[in-house]
Amino acid sequence: MHRMAFCPFKVVRPPPRHPPRNLIENFTMNGQCRLGKPWHFDDSAPSVSENFTAERFTSLMKRDNQGISINHYHDQNMLRPALRCCIDPIKNKHVAVIGTAVPRAEAMLINLGVDRVTTVEYRKIVIQHPRARVQVITPYKLTGKFLNCTADTFDAAFSYSSIEHAGLRRYGGKFRCWQ
Repeated sequence: MHRMAFCPFKVVRPPPRHPPRNLIENFTMNGQCRLGKPWHFDDSAPSVSENFTAERFTSLMKRDNQGISINHYHDQNMLRPALRCCIDPIKNKHVAVIGTAVPRAEAMLINLGVDRVTTVEYRKIVIQHPRARVQVITPYKLTGKFLNCTADTFDAAFSYSSIEHAGLRRYGGKFRCWQ
């Protein structure tokens, strides 16, 4: 067994292919959802840092401002309109983005008037904004800051295709029993 670069938990190899029996009800919302075919995507190995330079991030922001879709999910490009509907309460505020592969949500949020964005991401990622309005922190570092009372506070949190993966061992964490 080995450890990820910044994960405090042991990584178990090979990962389990099915949820523990005692958590099936949790995973299926008390049987309302059926379990699909077991599938495993392993990107838990320490990765090379992804760097979104100021130029690269500004390019995303520009394309978004021009009405060019920067969202690549199969949702008929509903992300930006959904954010626009909810922007008034968070305009000029500090928003946490939970998980990101490409900082599309961060670009949209800044374009829509959010003051600052803090991305909470397991992978090593750098997002440079010309006016330093975007920062990245790992969940483990954020937890440490929270525990010693030095964590930033957020006015809102946003996630798009991230939270539903949490706890499923994608990044080497252990299953937890919620009682």
